[in-house]
Amino acid sequence: MKKMLIVLSRGDDEARELYPKLLQMAAAKLASGHFQVAIFLLGDSRFLTHEAFNAAGYTGTLDHLLKNRAEVFCPRQWPKGCIEGLQAVPIDRLPDLMLDADVCIQM
Repeated sequence: MKKMLIVLSRGDDEARELYPKLLQMAAAKLASGHFQVAIFLLGDSRFLTHEAFNAAGYTGTLDHLLKNRAEVFCPRQWPKGCIEGLQAVPIDRLPDLMLDADVCIQM
């Protein structure tokens, strides 16, 4: 099984339009059974909250990914509980995750 890592770090208007598409693609890859999916959320944690995800129209996809065993990481310094189900890890773990992935998309 191949590993896909998606790193989401931007908070601009273009990213808000592209994130839903990336998360939907990740959900499709996960559903295919050919990929393990991991997502690393970076950037401003105020943008990456349930409320912000809802406002941008893609919380449902993130929740779907979490329920279907995608790994979703955030930096350890983020506020606890900003998005339920996130695994808080040290930021220095990101290079290892990138090296371990067969496919890596960074935005």
